[in-house]
Amino acid sequence: QQSLMKYVCYFVNNTTTEGGSLQVIGRSSLPNSNTQGTIYDLLPNIKLGVVKESLVSQPEIIDLGSRPNNCWVEPHRAILVNEGTPSSITSYSCDNNYFSLNFPDIPYQYSAFDTIPYNISTGVGEGIESGILTFTYGENKTVRTPILSTTYDPVTPDVWELAREVTTFPYSETITSDMAIYDNYPKPGITQRGKDAVFTVSFDTETLLSTYVSEGENGKVALYQEGFEGEGGPKSDNYLLYGIQPSIVFGCDFESGFGTHFNWSNDVDYPWIITSTSPYNHCMRSSDVVKEDDSNIQITLDTPEDGTINFKAKISTTWGNHSKGYFYIDGEAVIDGINGNGDWINYSFDITSGTHTLLWKFLENNGGFDNCFYVDDLEYKNKEDKIIDSQLVPGTYYIVASSTSDSFTVHLDSKPLPLPEAASSPTPRDNSNYYGDLSTELSWHFGEYTTEYQLLFGENNPPTEVVQDWTASLAESFILQESYGVC
Repeated sequence: QQSLMKYVCYFVNNTTTEGGSLQVIGRSSLPNSNTQGTIYDLLPNIKLGVVKESLVSQPEIIDLGSRPNNCWVEPHRAILVNEGTPSSITSYSCDNNYFSLNFPDIPYQYSAFDTIPYNISTGVGEGIESGILTFTYGENKTVRTPILSTTYDPVTPDVWELAREVTTFPYSETITSDMAIYDNYPKPGITQRGKDAVFTVSFDTETLLSTYVSEGENGKVALYQEGFEGEGGPKSDNYLLYGIQPSIVFGCDFESGFGTHFNWSNDVDYPWIITSTSPYNHCMRSSDVVKEDDSNIQITLDTPEDGTINFKAKISTTWGNHSKGYFYIDGEAVIDGINGNGDWINYSFDITSGTHTLLWKFLENNGGFDNCFYVDDLEYKNKEDKIIDSQLVPGTYYIVASSTSDSFTVHLDSKPLPLPEAASSPTPRDNSNYYGDLSTELSWHFGEYTTEYQLLFGENNPPTEVVQDWTASLAESFILQESYGVC
C-alpha cells in the first residue's frame, strides 16, 4: 500500500502465498510518524525484497591528513551506518597500532538504519602510516575500512606543546610558506580552516592583551587558558576569546546569473533580470515597469553569525518626485527611496545571526534615463572582531593564530591593567547622611577596570563597618537589612 512505502518493514511471517504480516522497525524522516513496532497484514501473493544485515563505513577510506608526532590533536570522528536490520557489533581491531579507536562498549547493539559514531586517535609514526579497520557484526560478517595518515615531527610554533613563548611586547611574527606549519586545530567561528601557529604568554598581574592577524586571508586568533578547560588542547568550543578578520562567507556577483546560493523570489509581472552595465560587468536590474507599479525581488537568508550585508547599487532616473529605488531588511526600509542618475554606491548594513528577508524594489513614476535600479556584488560578511585590550587575570595563556594564506603576520601586545575608575551615581548620594530605612536599596555604578569591590557602612565618615567584604562578584546594589538581619 502507498502508506506502507513510507516505512522500513520486514516479514514477521515469511508466507507469501497465503498472506503474511509486516512489522515496522524504523521510519523515514516523517515529522509526526510514530508507527515503530506496528504490525500490518499482507494480502496473498504480495512479494517484498528481503532487508539483510548491512554495515558500511562512511567514508569508505579514512584519510586523517597530516598528524604531528607526540602531540595532542583532536581525535578524528568517523561513523558506521547500518543499512539493514538490527544487529550488534561484536569486535573491532586495526592492524596498525599507530591508530587507536575509542568505540562504545562491545557488544554494541544497534537498531535498523542507526548511525554509529566513533573516534580515531594516533600515536607516533614515520612517514605515511596506513592500516585496515575491521568491525565484526551480526553472523560473523565484517566491514573493512582502509585508513591512512601522514606523520611528521613538529617544530615551534606549529603545536601548543611547542608554542612560541612571547615575553617582550609589542611582538609580531610573520608565518611564511617555508615554515613547517600545519592545520592542527579546529578554530571557533565560521571562517575557513587554515594552518595555525601557537604562541604562549604568562602574566603575574592583571593585564590587557591585544592580538590579531594581518596580511593574510581569513585571519583568526583564539585565546585559551592553560589547561584548555580539561581538554587535551585547543578546540572550537573551549576558547576564552577569539577574533576574526572580516571575510566573505557567501555572495553573488551575477556573472553567472543569479547563482545557486540564494533562494530568490522574483516578481511575476515585472521580474528583475541579469544585464551588463559598466563598470561592474554583469549585474541585476529591475524590469521596465508601467507607471505607479513596482518591480520587486527578494531572498530569504540564513546568517550563521552577526555580520554585514554589502552590495553596490545604482539608480538611473530623473531627480525629484519620480521613480525611486528601495531596499528592505525584514520589512524595514534601509534605503528609503533614492532617485537621480548617479554613480555606483557601496552599501553596507549590519545584520544579526538568524533568518532574514532582503527585498529590493523599484517604484516607477515617470522616470527618465534608464528608469531602473541596478544591484551588483551582493555579499554577506562576518564581522571583524579583534582581541583588543582584553582583561586577563594572572596566569598562562595560549594564542592560536591561523590564516588560509601561505603567509600571514601575528601581532601581540600587552599593557598593565589601569587603576579602576571611581564608582559613580551612588544612591543615596556620596557623603550624604543616611537616615533611611534599612530596607532601602543602596546602588551605584562601577568605574571601568573594576575587578573587585568592598562595601563599608557606619556612622563615621569614612565608615568602618564592612557589610560586604572584597568580592569579584560586581553587584551594583545592596540592601542593608539582608546584612543586619532586620525584618
